Amino acid sequence: MQKSVAHGGAEKRSAGGEAGPAGITDAGGTYSIAVADREQRIRGYAWGMKVFLSSTALDLVAYRQVADDTILRMSQEAVAMERFGPLPGEPVTECERKARECDVLVCIVAHRYGFVPEKGRGSITRREVEAAKAAGREVLVWIVADDHPWTEKKEQDLLTDPTVLADPARVAEVAAGVQALLDFKAWLRANFTPETFTTPDDLGRKIALALGLYLRRETQGRSVSRQHVFISYVRENRERVDQLVAALRQAGVLVWIDRENIDPGQNWRIAIKRAIKEGAFFLACFSREYAQRDSTYMNEELAVAIDELRVRPFDRAWLIPIRLDTTTIPSRPIDTTGTLADLQWVDLSSQWDVAVARLIDVIHRAAGRK
Repeated sequence: MQKSVAHGGAEKRSAGGEAGPAGITDAGGTYSIAVADREQRIRGYAWGMKVFLSSTALDLVAYRQVADDTILRMSQEAVAMERFGPLPGEPVTECERKARECDVLVCIVAHRYGFVPEKGRGSITRREVEAAKAAGREVLVWIVADDHPWTEKKEQDLLTDPTVLADPARVAEVAAGVQALLDFKAWLRANFTPETFTTPDDLGRKIALALGLYLRRETQGRSVSRQHVFISYVRENRERVDQLVAALRQAGVLVWIDRENIDPGQNWRIAIKRAIKEGAFFLACFSREYAQRDSTYMNEELAVAIDELRVRPFDRAWLIPIRLDTTTIPSRPIDTTGTLADLQWVDLSSQWDVAVARLIDVIHRAAGRK
């Protein structure tokens, strides 16, 4: 089961940029928790599982940032030391505790072993992984590719420092650290199935895929709700929409789509209206093809959906705009003060796996509330 905590979601938008559940940006390229908290009321999103980020720090700053952003964009709670703040216990004890309490631990290893608080008991990173493993948590491991050019610090770099070379005890200490790193990597490979990574973007993409698969595996074979998800689209986007339908169904989501769910001889307008009102979610797929249409039945479906949205709880997501490309969400009024463009959208034009995984998570958690 996923854990839900009481704060945050992904940011809505900010000056100089636009944001969606995947591909969150702002003018400075950073993630804004303040904006996320402010916008949670509008979208009705909540956090999902706790994902603990375990790695050394100084050599993996950019990698940790991308991993952290990826977890947050998937609407999960990233448990990272950068946000620990004051804690009651000793650092290593608190790190082990948080690792045991997580749902998934993401371990990233490059060319440093890290701080060893107690001789003979391993680095903090290793102890975090051991704590998660002992607690039966899911552990996902990434080890930097051996042939990837590396400009950050390495464990063995100190062996070229004249002051270290002049001190036999320091040489032995550094050599022990190098060996400990090799042993740690060997232990990880023996106990888990690590994947290699190269650049920060490569790591972020792989983390998104792995967490998405984990979420799907956790729900595989289960229908998340007796209610269906209604998908509204224009015919030109059928192929793209079929990919979305396949991903949702693989995750156990019931999907209502016109060409499959209207029986011969049935009044299709009545069938569609009923399906919209009875649906757990209404997904409106926007695209350039939609924008270029002078008229489309999708607008009729939107009219029904907007009427339904007005009588539903304001603090729960129900009508979710989907961007199939970089088109702008239309500013169609949904009440006296807001438009469709004010609703948080899912951006399928980039980072497909991240966006779909987050959409699935929102649907699963909504089903869990009922």
